[in-house]
Amino acid sequence: MQCRLSPLHDQFYLALYSPGDVSSVWLLMFVNSNGAPVTVLRIEAVFFPDVFSPAASLVATLEGLGYSQPNIISMLALEAPTTRAGNTPP
Repeated sequence: MQCRLSPLHDQFYLALYSPGDVSSVWLLMFVNSNGAPVTVLRIEAVFFPDVFSPAASLVATLEGLGYSQPNIISMLALEAPTTRAGNTPP
């Protein structure tokens, strides 16, 4: 399953992938409008709404404030580790 979260301008989107064809774990990726993945923002073996929801909310807030794509990615990297401690992918 893939869930896309996109601002109205469609210059990028967040893609949340459930375990399956793309990966064996949950992935939250920042993707360019051309469909090229830019970076993996979060990796979890188990779905944790408290990990994915704040990341998506922060992207929406930063984008609304006019932050550039590289700055949004940098802020997310500072906000939380990619993987929750003790929940590393197999």
